[in-house]
Amino acid sequence: METVFFDELPHPVLAERARQGSPVFVPVGQIEAHGPHLPVGTDLLTAKELCVRAAARVHGLVLPTLSLGNCSDFVSWPGYVVLRTTTLLAVQEDMVVSLAEQGFTRFAFVVPHGGNVHNTLCLGSSELGRRRPELAILCTTLGLLAGPSLKEITRGSDPDTCLALRLAPDRVHKERYQGPVPDPPAWRSSAHISGDASRLSRGFPDAVFANPAASEAEMGEALLDVASRRLAELVEDNLGEPTRT
Repeated sequence: METVFFDELPHPVLAERARQGSPVFVPVGQIEAHGPHLPVGTDLLTAKELCVRAAARVHGLVLPTLSLGNCSDFVSWPGYVVLRTTTLLAVQEDMVVSLAEQGFTRFAFVVPHGGNVHNTLCLGSSELGRRRPELAILCTTLGLLAGPSLKEITRGSDPDTCLALRLAPDRVHKERYQGPVPDPPAWRSSAHISGDASRLSRGFPDAVFANPAASEAEMGEALLDVASRRLAELVEDNLGEPTRT
């Protein structure tokens, strides 16, 4: 079976895949705190796996994971690397334009969480689409893909821990967090306010937002299955017919 990884293929094969109209998946994962029990690169694992599974269903290609974005809300905890919003927009545009020059026209940017990175990529995609109408660009998150299944599957446990238990169990140390998880502050669901980073850390001092104790690898697998199937459907239904050159 041919690999789905863009960087593992020789250039003649990539030229043919561009001619065939293969969609290009871009996994995007922010390096940021996920509690004392998970690695700061947890989102990278999830984004890549979602893209790999969906690409296998639609004859797609997966680029190396884009691992940096704007996580300004998480700078109260060590372990972050921040790109300015304008930098991320420029990176997105350069990636898409360079691939479009080679004949690729269908792109899916996949982010585990909503927030700064996803919002930025959506804005960039809209602007690129306006200037380059021949391009079809999709941006989505695990939460959007899973929909109501997210809560049904995790049953109040932490989705990130479920996913990490499935993808990298040796890096998960649930015993390092004893809980309980604090209740969300009232302001968190009402509006975004500058300075939220310090307020977020006061409300959630350990960077834990859901209960990891009840998280299970089986839940992570169920989430990946539901979300990756939906991602493949979205690519087929919304990115238009494959472009032929």
